[in-house]
Amino acid sequence: MLTLFLTVLPSARASEGDCPSSSGLCKLISVSQEVITPNRLWGMGADVFGAWDDRLYVRVNDSIIDELAQRGVDVVLVHENVYAAIRKRPTAAKARDPDDFTDYHDLDAAVALMENLAAEHPDMATLEVIGESVEGRAIYALRITAGIDAVDSDRPSLLVLGCHHAREWISVEVPLYYAKYLVDQYLLDGDVTRLVNYTETWIVPVLNPDGYAFSWDEDRLWRKNRRDNGDGTMGVDLNRNYTVGFGDDDFSSGDPTSQTYRGPYAFSEPETQAVSDLMAGVFGPTFEAAITYHSFAQLVLYPYGHTTDPVADEAMYMELAEAMTERINAAHTDPVNDYEWGQSSHTLYAAAGTFIDWAHDEQNATAILTELRPAGEPRFELPPEEILPTCEENLPALMHLAEQQLIPTLRLLDSDGDGFVDDDDDCPESPESASVDDGGCAEGERDLDGDGVDNTADACPDTPEGQAVGPDGCALDDPSVNAQWPRLCGAIGLLTLFGLGAGIVSLRLTRRE
Repeated sequence: MLTLFLTVLPSARASEGDCPSSSGLCKLISVSQEVITPNRLWGMGADVFGAWDDRLYVRVNDSIIDELAQRGVDVVLVHENVYAAIRKRPTAAKARDPDDFTDYHDLDAAVALMENLAAEHPDMATLEVIGESVEGRAIYALRITAGIDAVDSDRPSLLVLGCHHAREWISVEVPLYYAKYLVDQYLLDGDVTRLVNYTETWIVPVLNPDGYAFSWDEDRLWRKNRRDNGDGTMGVDLNRNYTVGFGDDDFSSGDPTSQTYRGPYAFSEPETQAVSDLMAGVFGPTFEAAITYHSFAQLVLYPYGHTTDPVADEAMYMELAEAMTERINAAHTDPVNDYEWGQSSHTLYAAAGTFIDWAHDEQNATAILTELRPAGEPRFELPPEEILPTCEENLPALMHLAEQQLIPTLRLLDSDGDGFVDDDDDCPESPESASVDDGGCAEGERDLDGDGVDNTADACPDTPEGQAVGPDGCALDDPSVNAQWPRLCGAIGLLTLFGLGAGIVSLRLTRRE
């Protein structure tokens, strides 16, 4: 048996003054992936940050280091105190403007952005409360679809989730950016218009509002929700709280001290129950597709996580994940930002009770998990200048997922590519890339000859400029068969003259009598 030796100095002890009492895990170490698995480390109470360069990077305390040493595991100290290594940023620098993606949105700013979008676009966006967190905070979903007051609930629907895990701040920004992009580009971009016209998109940027707020105010590296477990520990890992694979001790934990504590039973948490209710149709739609964002690793993943067995429709998932990954990588130029793709249990690590396995198996939805930037350093502290590039590179992949899973054939029925299929398009031959109105017409298309009569009511849509026309859009002196107005006027005139003549004759006869 291969035996490796502890290489951390015995005197290396984290400063208790800098270590939040909420975790006690302050040192960052690395270990070889060939020696120990992520789930074994989690089972020891460690916090696995991620893997790169064939090594796992793990947040631990001294007792875990001692246990690893007893098991003969070689440990390399990366940070004596990982909290001291986190870049300090003043609260005043946080994003407050809804248009600002140069810094992170805290919980209040994220909610304000959604509220603004709903208020500014009431015809296509509405803010829904789909549940409450453990501590009583609202869990918000922004619903986006055209004709929002009139549509029924049978449109194909996509669910976009962020922030299962509190410390993964970039997972909040990508859903927020997508929501703003959809409402801003409606009627300007044909692909966006088509999605908004014929699908529903439900966006939940912060599924874990308690943990997210706690990660801002108390412990930047907090992962779980804020459930009081009743034994002095806090929190349940929401992405181990779904039913499929729930209770597997190899790929989740029944220990409340663990970072992957799954909770006492599946859907024990109000946050995951809110997702269950939403996908089950409590609020109207059922969902053909869903995507959940996490960080960090730069991966596009598909089910399963709880087993290494392939998913039934593996070919579809492989094609989809590859296409999404290609679109992400084509959107940037630096290879260091390239994503990879694969089955979750093979490409990342095995995990039981996850959202994508449940959404696929029990909700019949195509389910994708995207691990966002970075691939390694600086881990969860992705610099603010990388927020917008991360959002922009993931946008074409998300658009592809939505179109392919919800409306894969509608593009063929939209001749001018303006987002309105021809049967619904008042102007089915709009100029390429033109912005259109809510009937699919570009500027000037509704009155091509400029005679003041809408094309839909214009019997003569090619009237010469400056020509006087009747209500049907035809010139008053137009002899064509379509010019009914002059004939009608002439007939009325003849009848009037005839009536007037008859009246004069009758008057004369009366006088004679």
